[in-house]
Amino acid sequence: MAGKDFFDVPKTIAKTSEGEVELPILYYDVSVRQLNFWVDYDRALPKLEGTGLEPIRFSKGKTIVSMVFYNYRRTSIAAYEELALAITAQPQSPKNKTLRLMTIFGIPVIRGDLSAYVLELPVTTGIARAGGRELWGYPKFVTSLPFKFSETGFEFGAADPSTGESIVSVKADLSKGKGMTARGSGLVTYSNLNDAILKTVVNVDAKYKTYLNKGAEIKIGPAKHRMTDNLRDLGLDHIPTFVIQTTDSFRSRLNRGEPVTPWKTPPLPYPVNK
Repeated sequence: MAGKDFFDVPKTIAKTSEGEVELPILYYDVSVRQLNFWVDYDRALPKLEGTGLEPIRFSKGKTIVSMVFYNYRRTSIAAYEELALAITAQPQSPKNKTLRLMTIFGIPVIRGDLSAYVLELPVTTGIARAGGRELWGYPKFVTSLPFKFSETGFEFGAADPSTGESIVSVKADLSKGKGMTARGSGLVTYSNLNDAILKTVVNVDAKYKTYLNKGAEIKIGPAKHRMTDNLRDLGLDHIPTFVIQTTDSFRSRLNRGEPVTPWKTPPLPYPVNK
């Protein structure tokens, strides 16, 4: 369990096109709204083509796809918002097997840090975009991410940075359930950068409320954008959520990534300096 020294770790400096960034990036005061979906493994697999990764296959031929909204109120690179679309993933290997999740009262329990590939990652500031792309290879782009939180639910969305049209809008009503409180686990991300598969550990200190909620409303907008296509291809506008998680006391450390496997890095989905 993290204590008062959670942020007392060695620091290094990295350079980006938007200035210097101290690593790890520290997130002191954050709200998170996370929606988790069971998606057919074969539907998610093409989204990782060319990355050297594959979805984690759970029982019944499913993988987990998550849409996660972050309201970063205080961080070591200033305040911003972020919306992650991620697929649970691992490096390709013939040894990888189907995993079965433990459950408590029907809620999946994952031991240890779950690993994922970030498919989309819109943000609201230039420094967050530059750091994410240049230091980790995350597919970040800057756009508007409107959101509204209340005691009974939440809303968030993303707009096309070129046209302002909606990419996606999400609305969830949590008034019918109290949720179960549990401590969150850390996260490992895999990404592609400098002709390698990069592994990044994200240390997390948070308590989540977890809801068995299938009532979230996801509307994919009219924007002609890569993220719109990915959401539609994964079917998130008609697959119900199996778990929704919320917290207003999230803290984390985004560490420097480490190359684990040489790999021909595919081009970034967006130009680096736009």
